[in-house]
Amino acid sequence: MIKTKIEQSYPHQKAYMGESNDSFYIADYTLQTKSKRSVEILKNQPEDIDALYVDNPERIPVSHVVFNEKSFTKNDGSSASQCECTFFPEDENASWITFVELKYSYKHWNNRHNLKKARCQLFKTRSYYLVNGIIDKNKRSYLIASMPLQDIPFANFQITQDYLIRLRKRHNVVLKLTNHLVIRKDRVY
Repeated sequence: MIKTKIEQSYPHQKAYMGESNDSFYIADYTLQTKSKRSVEILKNQPEDIDALYVDNPERIPVSHVVFNEKSFTKNDGSSASQCECTFFPEDENASWITFVELKYSYKHWNNRHNLKKARCQLFKTRSYYLVNGIIDKNKRSYLIASMPLQDIPFANFQITQDYLIRLRKRHNVVLKLTNHLVIRKDRVY
């Protein structure tokens, strides 16, 4: 079970775990509040910030972990690059896990840089869980890059269909650029 493996490999992440079987919002308050608040998973749509909406119409029980600067560290003790959070079904036979990175920018001309960085953060976080045996390559990983201040599709950034197909076939990874997700028992879309 993913949750148990996280608690064993990263016991400090247990304090940042939560559960839900409702739809929820993921928001990052770090910049807006100058680090007084950080990433939050909210039951209701926040009025003070735009967020990624995760629709859970089948009310599938999911666990989530919000990451911070101490979630993953390098050998020298400094913070390692990571995404905002992860969530996954509580059913131990479930076939997927989702990693989320949010980028807040109105500047369309920065999208290429922001989304490349987001993709890197998502892959790194996934790799920490792979290396530590929390997930294996048979577990489908959904890597979600969201830009809540912008409309879909995000301007000035493209990912080819060939690249997406290769990711799925070679690494069992689905990369999505979106501000809205839907959870199903067997997938996220």
